[in-house]
Amino acid sequence: MIATRRPTEAMMQGLSFLVESIAAGDEDTVRSIVRAFHEWATPQILEIATGRPEDPRRRVTEIPS
Repeated sequence: MIATRRPTEAMMQGLSFLVESIAAGDEDTVRSIVRAFHEWATPQILEIATGRPEDPRRRVTEIPS
């Protein structure tokens, strides 16, 4: 099952920042954004994929900067 949701304003701002950084050729910023996103998303994706219940103490609501 795949669930999607409408992007938030913060998500759209982050995506815009990523696209602007790519267009500007700012490799360090692009790497930083992508690395931070993967550090945030990977544990959540693995929890969903394995069917393990999420520990609410680990819940991350914002992508770290």
